[in-house]
Amino acid sequence: MAAEKVTRIRTTPGGWDSNLDPVPSTESSLPIRALGIEPGLSEELAEFGRDGERIEFTIYLRRGADITNGDELIVRGDRFAVRVVDWRSPRTRRGGLVALASLGRG
Repeated sequence: MAAEKVTRIRTTPGGWDSNLDPVPSTESSLPIRALGIEPGLSEELAEFGRDGERIEFTIYLRRGADITNGDELIVRGDRFAVRVVDWRSPRTRRGGLVALASLGRG
């Protein structure tokens, strides 16, 4: 089974240059290979999603993937806000990063 690709979107805020002229924000994208994508929120990570957000996907990534809180992911054609959690298996002590992807509509 091939890993599914997602795209990380990172926005760098604008500001002001030395002449106090506005500098626009910039956006960069990076394809990332997901180890797995789970619909909804896994039970063991439920405590991180209890702030009223509707969680759409739990995305498992290799440790060291270039993603942080505040980034967004394009998953299966939709753009999601993400919260990133460092995850470790209680059985094997192996782990990785988990991106909790949410999208509010309506």
